[in-house]
Amino acid sequence: MVEGTSKLTRRSFLAGAGAMALASGGLGARSAMAKTSLTHGERIVFAAGDKGRVAAVDLKKRRLETVLEVGYEIGQIVPSNKYNALFVTDPAGKAATVMDLASREVVARNELGHSAEIAIANTDDSGIAYGGSDGVVSVWAHRTNSEIARVPGFAPITSMTFGQRGRSLYVVQDGRREIAVVDLAANMALAPITLEGDASVALDGVSRSLDGGTGFVSLPDLGKVAILDLTQNSLYATLNVPADPRRVYASGDGLHFLVPHGTAQSVTVISSESLSVMRSIDVGYPVAEIITGWLDLFAFAIPENGNEIAVIDLQQYREVGRLRLSGRAGHGVVTSDTRQIALTLPEQGRLAVIETGTQSLAKSIRTKVAQAQPPQMAVSGNICH
Repeated sequence: MVEGTSKLTRRSFLAGAGAMALASGGLGARSAMAKTSLTHGERIVFAAGDKGRVAAVDLKKRRLETVLEVGYEIGQIVPSNKYNALFVTDPAGKAATVMDLASREVVARNELGHSAEIAIANTDDSGIAYGGSDGVVSVWAHRTNSEIARVPGFAPITSMTFGQRGRSLYVVQDGRREIAVVDLAANMALAPITLEGDASVALDGVSRSLDGGTGFVSLPDLGKVAILDLTQNSLYATLNVPADPRRVYASGDGLHFLVPHGTAQSVTVISSESLSVMRSIDVGYPVAEIITGWLDLFAFAIPENGNEIAVIDLQQYREVGRLRLSGRAGHGVVTSDTRQIALTLPEQGRLAVIETGTQSLAKSIRTKVAQAQPPQMAVSGNICH
């Protein structure tokens, strides 16, 4: 059942809905780190861990290339393909280190002046938005390593995503049942998008379509998914789903939206064309996130706490197999050709490489980084030389 409408037309919704970008950061239930985001590349995977270390793994060669050192407890890592750099936040120091990937040297330290548990790249890889527990958002340009926008006055920030062409920022706050809207050109907060439900129930991140025109946020206490018109900064509709929905994902081909569920222990498949539930598939465990692969024909349901991954056929809408790992699954990213998934095994300090076509484990790579954090991906090969 779909409730509510706004000015968003079905054509504009479908145009914006395909291939949802996973470029939103947030404090996930399983980690004190922001959730996985994927840059435009598929060769080097970066996994941050304890003691200020970042492992760089070459997926083509399937081996650890190097371990980078920053010397402080890492908050978030964001690679830039355009500038061949790695940005590493320092939440305690309220700063971000800029590392050149060709020389593997620190070339700048941006003094943010506020907490930075969350960092997300702009849609055109021109800059990064930082936010965190003290409720300040700032955006920094890559080219000049300088601040171009700052908006204070929020409650503790738990998730953010950019809107169309990177002109707006959408912010989830702790204890607020709304999506804050930041106009970056005007350097100010606009009227928020108000959501129904209990403000004490945390929202599990905001997602957006590839073009930034459509947003999604789950309402766990109500068993609903809110669909946002980011062109009008308004609520478009709410869709009823099973209990405890979490952050919404989408297949890369734009045909399906995928909702992981906690207490319902299932995955809901939603048609992007009809906005109707095609099927809810029971997997028997709380699902934390979903990664699609192999031309987006399969969805991999990553468990909240376990080492088995259910594989779902998105043509037949049913589970077709299980993949067992050697340790608890962490967070993952898929390559742009959809053929491989890189998934952290936090307790083991390893990175599992999954072949999506055969739905099998290809290799488990030791990263020499304990408690590996959500991985990031970049195309640069300079780190290997």
